[in-house]
Amino acid sequence: MGPNTSRHPAAQYASVVPQADRRISTSSEGASPPGEMHAGETAEMRERRRAQNRLAQQAFRARQKVRVEALENEWAQLRQLHEALNQACSQRAKEIKQLESRVEELLHNIQLLKSSQEIERNWSSSPTTPEQQQYTQASAVTVAEADLRNFFSGGGLSELPDFPPSFKSY
Repeated sequence: MGPNTSRHPAAQYASVVPQADRRISTSSEGASPPGEMHAGETAEMRERRRAQNRLAQQAFRARQKVRVEALENEWAQLRQLHEALNQACSQRAKEIKQLESRVEELLHNIQLLKSSQEIERNWSSSPTTPEQQQYTQASAVTVAEADLRNFFSGGGLSELPDFPPSFKSY
């Protein structure tokens, strides 16, 4: 094909643009209403152009429909993930509050044990042996540790929801 001698600026790119995506010229030169025939155009050519336009419109609508459906599916997945994460956050907040109250309780128990040991030492008529003192302190710590282990081993923590496969980071 030789050099394009058309005076319209878009005509030089006509071979690059696919046939279905060509736009109607908006310049005043050679523009005619949609129903009018152009010079040298036959009814058959006009009918072929109309059919081609219909096919292009159908293809565009089909692509648009597929894209909208894909976006709706993605939105539904994101909404489900959001709900699952909200539930997981609520569960974590409950677990944190339980753990904080349990820690406060255990700290209070430890403080009570320490103060009772101190009172016992002060009020005791006979001094206790160092072995007895070590046993009392060790048993107080062991009880607190056992309480914490029992709480954590009882399934106090739950797992986060799984992310859908389409949201994996690469």
